[in-house]
Amino acid sequence: ELYEMLKALSVKEVEEWEQHRSLTYRLSLVQQKLLLRWFNEAAQGAVEQHIRNVLLPLPGTGSAAAIIEPDDLEWKTRDMTEDQRRALIAGLERFIRKYTEDMQLGTFIPDHHARYVVLAGQQEERFTALLDGLIQAVRDAFPLTVTIGIGKFAYELEPLHESYRQAQAALSAKWLLGKNRIIREASDPATQKTLASALEPTVDRMLKA
Repeated sequence: ELYEMLKALSVKEVEEWEQHRSLTYRLSLVQQKLLLRWFNEAAQGAVEQHIRNVLLPLPGTGSAAAIIEPDDLEWKTRDMTEDQRRALIAGLERFIRKYTEDMQLGTFIPDHHARYVVLAGQQEERFTALLDGLIQAVRDAFPLTVTIGIGKFAYELEPLHESYRQAQAALSAKWLLGKNRIIREASDPATQKTLASALEPTVDRMLKA
């Protein structure tokens, strides 16, 4: 009975590891480009089949897109030489990639303009907590901060594609909601409350004008 129990536990551990591995391994450059094109252009057909080959199966806990963006990069690097600026951006990318791998956060994909995408390989609560830790770690290690937009967790590819769009929209709201923080997709109650509070002074000023 003990042998059978240990055997069952081993099988379960292997299954969980395989499932977790599907969104924590390194992607090739070609795979990264295919994913970014799919997320940004909603590509169909052959590309979508490649995407399925790369992403499936999704973890049983689901996955979500998070987009990480440095805050005020142009302003904070205005006094740097071009070489210094490139070195800072390269160092930030290495730092975020290493954090993602060390914490088994998920799949790391460098995007354009010093943006970075992470596809969650952890359950939602832990994923969010680890991203909070990343914000703190960047703030402590670099002369800049990052803001992270997160979409809804998804259990199929089509909703995961939408999760990326939600993360983009959440990130674009940082000018209203504040930087150096996590911003969830707009339908999240906490985001709606914060957005309403941020908009109220603006509306008051417009009414008084």
